[in-house]
Amino acid sequence: AGFWSIVSVECTIRVEPDGYQYKERTDDLMEWAYLSMGARPSVAKTLAKTPPKTKRHKHWVASRLANALSSQLARVQVDPLVLDPTPFTVEGIDHGIESLRAAAASKTLLALDWEWHRQTQAPVGLCISSSDRNTYVPVWGADVDERDRGPALQTAFATYLKAGGRAIMHGGAADVSTQVQGDPCDLVRESCLVDDTMLMAYLLEPIENDYEWAEMPARFTGRYGAAGDTRNTYDLYMALLPRLIEKGQYKVYREIEQPLIPIIASMNKYGSPVDIEAVKKQYLDHVKVEEGLRRAVLENYGRNLAIPDECHAFMQDHGQPHTGTLDQRVLSTNPHWTVDLILPYRQTRTRRNNFLGKILKGWVAA
Repeated sequence: AGFWSIVSVECTIRVEPDGYQYKERTDDLMEWAYLSMGARPSVAKTLAKTPPKTKRHKHWVASRLANALSSQLARVQVDPLVLDPTPFTVEGIDHGIESLRAAAASKTLLALDWEWHRQTQAPVGLCISSSDRNTYVPVWGADVDERDRGPALQTAFATYLKAGGRAIMHGGAADVSTQVQGDPCDLVRESCLVDDTMLMAYLLEPIENDYEWAEMPARFTGRYGAAGDTRNTYDLYMALLPRLIEKGQYKVYREIEQPLIPIIASMNKYGSPVDIEAVKKQYLDHVKVEEGLRRAVLENYGRNLAIPDECHAFMQDHGQPHTGTLDQRVLSTNPHWTVDLILPYRQTRTRRNNFLGKILKGWVAA
C-alpha cells in the first residue's frame, strides 16, 4: 500500500502501490490466513481445501481464527489508493513552543508524534497536526542543529499536557516515556489526557489490529498511509471515536484504557518502580468494571460471565451458535449484543490479571 512519511526536514518519501495486494499473495485467501496463524504450508493448503467441521478437531481454534482473519482481509479495498503526500510546513522551535502553548490555552485538539534517537532518546523533531494544518518542528538534522533547545520543546510538550491540552498519539506510551521529563505518572495525578488511536482501534477490532496496523487509514479514512503519521492519527481519531461510542466501548476506553498510558510510559522509563497508588487505583477500577458487568448479566439474564460455559450459554440463549472458544480475537468479529457484554468483561479481567495484578504481586513480594 502506498504511504508517505516525513523522514527529515529535507525530504518526503512517497511509495506507490504496485498492485501487490492480499488476494495476490496466494491462490486462496484462506490458505494465506492459515499460514499467518503459523500453520505449515502443507497443512495450510489442506485446511484451506477441507476445513475442520467440529470443535473436536485439533485445528478447530486455528480454523476459527483463520476464518475471522480471512473475512477481515477480504474487506480491504483491492483497488490501490494513491494520494499526494500531505503538505506540511517546517517551523522553528520557538514557533513550535508557541503553537503548543496556544493550543493548550484554546483546548485545541492536536495529533503529536515525536522523532527521537533510538539509543539516546534525544529529540530529533516533533510532528504536529490540527484539523487543517500539518507542521514539523526540527531539533536537529542535515541543516538544523538546535539540540541544546530540545529540552525546551520537551518542556512545552509536558506543559501542553498538564495545562489541559488534548493530545492524540498512536502508540503514545513510547513518546510519553522518552519525551516527558520526570515521571510520566505525574500526568495521572494531574488528570492529563492522552488519546491513543492504537488503543481505540484495539477496542473496536482486536484481531485486525494484531496483523495490519497500516491498513487502518485505508479502512477508516479512505487513505493508505503509515498509521503513526500525525495527519492520519488525527483523522483516525475522528473516525474511530463515533465507532467506539456506537459500540458502547467509549467508557471503557476513557475510564480504563486511557489512564494506563502514562503508567505504561513510566514502566518503560523506569522499569518496575511505578506509582503504586496509581496502579492500585487502576486495579480497583478494573475490578469495578468487571464486577459491574458480571452482576448486570447475572441479575438480568441469569448467567455468570466468570464461568466460561455460562458465557457460551448466554450467547446460545439469544440465538448465537456455540463457537468452541472465548478467544477475544474470535469474539471481536461477532457484532451480536451479547458479545458487547462478554468481550469487555474478558478484556478487563485479562488486563487486571496479566498486567496490573502482576505489578501489585511483585510490589508485595519486594
